Amino acid sequence: MKKIVCALSLCLALISCSGDDSVANVENPSATGIHLIKTIETSDAGSVTTVYTYNGDKVTGYTDSDGYRMVFTYTGDLMTKWEEYDEDDVLSGVDTFTYNEQGQLVKHIYDFEGYKDKYEYTHNADGTISVKHFTTGLNSDVYTFSHDGKIYDNKVEENVAAAGDIPAHIDTHTYTYDNKNNPMVNVTGFDKIAFLGDRSAKNFANNETSNTHTNSRGLVQPMTTTAYTYNAANFPLTEIETNVDSPNPEINSSRQYFYE
Repeated sequence: MKKIVCALSLCLALISCSGDDSVANVENPSATGIHLIKTIETSDAGSVTTVYTYNGDKVTGYTDSDGYRMVFTYTGDLMTKWEEYDEDDVLSGVDTFTYNEQGQLVKHIYDFEGYKDKYEYTHNADGTISVKHFTTGLNSDVYTFSHDGKIYDNKVEENVAAAGDIPAHIDTHTYTYDNKNNPMVNVTGFDKIAFLGDRSAKNFANNETSNTHTNSRGLVQPMTTTAYTYNAANFPLTEIETNVDSPNPEINSSRQYFYE
C-alpha cells in the first residue's frame, strides 16, 4: 500500500543539484508556507521519484516514477478520500475517512482490490487514541475483528490474542523523534490522520529517529534508526534509514526531499 510521506508514514528529502536552493524564496527560516514538492527514494529495488501537487496548503495528490499516483479529496479542511492508481492507471485502492463533530478521525476504511481494512478510533480524555482493526474477505462487507490497541504520542500498543504456546500479550513499538519540522507539517488536514493504521504514533510535527519493538517475550529490540540532514528552515534535506534488527546493521533506504 503506497502512502504519502509520514509521516506518511508515509511516511515517507532534498538535495538539489546546486545544494543550496532548498529554502529558495524563504526570507524567514520558519515552517510557514514551505511545502514538500518532491522526494527521491533509493533502495535495493532502485530509485523512485515522487512529485506532489497542491492547491494552497491542501495536497491534491502525487505521482511517482513507477507510474503510481494518488488523488486526495477534501471536505472543507479535512481529508475524506484517497484514491490510489496503479502503473496502468487503474484504480486499485481507496481510503475513506470519517470524522466526529470535533474534527477527530473516528473511522478509516482502506479498500484494496476488494479486500478491506477498517480502523475505528476512540479519542480518550488522556490524549491517547484507542484503535480497533477489522478485516474482510474478497468483495465482502462482513468485517471480522482482528485486534485492538492504543496510540500514544511516542508509542503504539497492540493487544495480541493467545496463539499456540504464545500467551496473550501487548506488542509495543516505541519511537523517538527529532525536534525539527516534518515535511508534511504545513499540509491542511494531515495532522488529523498522521496515525493511520495501528503502527504510527501521534507525533506529527517531527521526524522519527528510531523504532524499538517489545515483543511477546518482553524482549526490547531496536528495529530501525534514521538520520537526517536539514535545511535552514529545519526541514529534512536527506534521510537515511538503517535496519538495526540484525547482527549486521544495513541501510534500508535513503531519501532526498525538495521543497518550495
